[in-house]
Amino acid sequence: MPHRRNQSKLESFIEAGINTFTGMVIAYILFQYIIAPALGIPVSHTQNIIITSILTTASVIRGYLWRRFFNKQIHKKVHAFVLEMMQPVEDDDLEEED
Repeated sequence: MPHRRNQSKLESFIEAGINTFTGMVIAYILFQYIIAPALGIPVSHTQNIIITSILTTASVIRGYLWRRFFNKQIHKKVHAFVLEMMQPVEDDDLEEED
């Protein structure tokens, strides 16, 4: 089985850019020609570009923050904390000292 190399930073950047751009184009087309007319929402092309740009920016930021969250292994700490909180409480721990 051949060794598979990881993407370079440039390749990752290009992939992320293409993914974001195509998502933005699809969202624009869907909203302009299907969603807005179906809901009776009058929207100009300029308004749609602004709305789509804002939502795309929010999506990119959200994706970046989640990637950093998982790359920093914070999710493992959160998981351990949740498991600890779900542990049953021992009867001895519930007794109050007199």
